Amino acid sequence: WVNSRALEVAGITKDIRSPDGGVIVKTPTTGEPTGIFREFPAQALVMKVVPLWTKEEKRRGILSMIQELNTLGVTSITEGALGYGGNEFQGGLLGTECIEVYHDLFDEGKLTLRVAWLYLFGEYGACTFEDFRRIMPQLGVHSGFGNEWLRLAGVKIFADGTPMAKTAWMYDDYPDGGGRGSLVIPGSSDEERRKELIKMICFAHKYGFQVGVHAIGGRAIEATIDGFLQAERDDPKGLRHYVLHADFISDEYIRLAGQYGFGVGVQPILKWTFSDSMDKLVGIELSSRQFPVRKMLDAGVHLAGGSDAPVVYPSWQSGVQAAVLRESKATGTVRGPEQRISVREAIRIFTIEGAWQEHMENVKGSIEAGKLADLCILDQDILNVEPHSIKDIKSIM
Repeated sequence: WVNSRALEVAGITKDIRSPDGGVIVKTPTTGEPTGIFREFPAQALVMKVVPLWTKEEKRRGILSMIQELNTLGVTSITEGALGYGGNEFQGGLLGTECIEVYHDLFDEGKLTLRVAWLYLFGEYGACTFEDFRRIMPQLGVHSGFGNEWLRLAGVKIFADGTPMAKTAWMYDDYPDGGGRGSLVIPGSSDEERRKELIKMICFAHKYGFQVGVHAIGGRAIEATIDGFLQAERDDPKGLRHYVLHADFISDEYIRLAGQYGFGVGVQPILKWTFSDSMDKLVGIELSSRQFPVRKMLDAGVHLAGGSDAPVVYPSWQSGVQAAVLRESKATGTVRGPEQRISVREAIRIFTIEGAWQEHMENVKGSIEAGKLADLCILDQDILNVEPHSIKDIKSIM
């Protein structure tokens, strides 16, 4: 949400339209912008006039983040989107200068967190096939470039939006109106946008990039996995492409992901945090099926646990508890109890499966001779505490 002065500075009027001709500034019946921007492509219009952070400010922020995560017991992260496409978004905090800061900290021996990042090739949240075609062939690197501390994980694509903004591409209309969302990929129709997404996935695959795709709605997940399937069938590489979130993945696409070795980056803590809101947004029946982790594990899908920080606080302990209990943080209401998993299974998705997602399971992710000594010491036995207390466990080293 922005005020009228911000709209003026950004040059946004009732005539602002998206490249495919659709209005992307919400307007009332008068035709004047209200200042509400839904999803990243629209937000980018005004983010461009937000003052950029200096490199030193970014450095201080990153050092503070590293210290906080180490305190929680976190030893490795995936930066979900860093690249030139984020240079003007949120003050540049998703841009290439942050990659430079990580390199500087590594050179200085001050990087105490292993970092893999998904490269953002196009404007934040609005990548296009043309972005990929223009830049990718010139890079000369692909997924895995780097070392054990800092490495290029792959490419980030945003397929759709979120249920909160009613922009996740669902099979059915949202219960209280607002349509069923769509892909945030350029195109004049659902089918054109779907084809564009698949072209992007296949092009990145051709150049050796693992692809992580933000896809929440069932139809967006379907299009994404269809893209993974086409890429692998045309040119088998086993790059372990994965869906980020996959909230409303169908049984059929769970089966396909397990069968063909695709992964899912899942955030159980989001269900804990937003469960009651989701009941209202998509209905209790669909809300109960959100994040079907039990089904995915049983189908052999590799699940890498995360937090989606800064959307929520990056406590892996809270993530484990959420996966085990599936309770609402606010009311304690349980949604989808049949999708609960054990504490051991939840620990696994936050450790060895995260390493698998990075193609690093032979190097880290479990405590074994010959692997990196990435571990934390807890003040309680996480396998034996009452499950509601897991979130309160502290990392003491």
